Amino acid sequence: QYQKLKTFSIIVYLALILARPEKSLGQNQSNNDLFRRAAKELENNNFDQALNYFNTLINKGHFAPELFLKIGNAHYKKNNIGKAVLAYKRAILLSPNLPEARQNLKFLKESQAFIDFEKSTFETFINRIPLSAVSWILVTSLWMIGAGIIFRILKPKSRILSIAIIATGFSMLFLSFFTSRHQDKSKLPPNSHIITSTNALIRSSPNDTASTVRELSSGSDVIVISERSNWSYVETPDNLRGWIRKDYITKTWPYEMNLIP
Repeated sequence: QYQKLKTFSIIVYLALILARPEKSLGQNQSNNDLFRRAAKELENNNFDQALNYFNTLINKGHFAPELFLKIGNAHYKKNNIGKAVLAYKRAILLSPNLPEARQNLKFLKESQAFIDFEKSTFETFINRIPLSAVSWILVTSLWMIGAGIIFRILKPKSRILSIAIIATGFSMLFLSFFTSRHQDKSKLPPNSHIITSTNALIRSSPNDTASTVRELSSGSDVIVISERSNWSYVETPDNLRGWIRKDYITKTWPYEMNLIP
C-alpha cells in the first residue's frame, strides 16, 4: 500500500509539472495572437480597435517596449501627439536602446517643440548600459581581486603581476558601483507626468481665470509637486512653477516601478 501511495504521489507531481508549462504556453500564445491582431488592425488604419487590443494586453500585465511603440504609432496616426510621446517614452523606459522609439520621439520633439527634462550625453550613455553588463563587471571584478590575492600567495615572486590583477579588479569594482549609482540617480521620478492635452496652460493659481505662467505643448514633461482638487502644482523643465488641470497631464509610468530595468 505504501508503494502504491508513493507511485500515485509521483504521478500527481509529474502531472502538475507538465500541466504548468502548458498553461504558460497557452497564455503566451494568446497574448501573441492578440498582439498580432492589434498590429494588423493598426496596419489597416483601424486605430481605435488596435488601441483597444493593445490596452487589453497591458491590463493583463503584458509589458513590452514593442507594445508601447505600437501604441505610440497608433496615437500618432490619430494625431494624439501627447499620448504618442507618452507611449514612446514608456517604450524607452523599458528598452533605452530601442531605435524606433528614439527616432520617433526625436521627430516629434523637433516638429512639435515640446520641452522635456533632457539628459546629458553622459547620462544617456550610462543609462544605455544594460544591468546585465553592470552585474558582469561586478562579478568579474570580485573574481579578479580574489584571483590576484590567491596568485600572490601561491606565487610570491610574481608580486607585480598579482598587484596588477588586484588593481584591475578594484578598477572594475569602482566602475560597476559608479555606473550603478548614476543609473539610480537618473531614474524616472515617480511624480513625473506628461502633457497629453493640446496647448495646456500653467496658471499662477488653481483657477481658470488666473494669469498664465506658461503654455506647454503636448508631450512636454512636468513634475507634480502637490495637488489640490482638480489641479496639480507642477514644475516645468525650464524651472517654472504653476498650476495645471489634472486632466491635462498623465503619469509617465503609472505601473510598478520595478518593471523598469
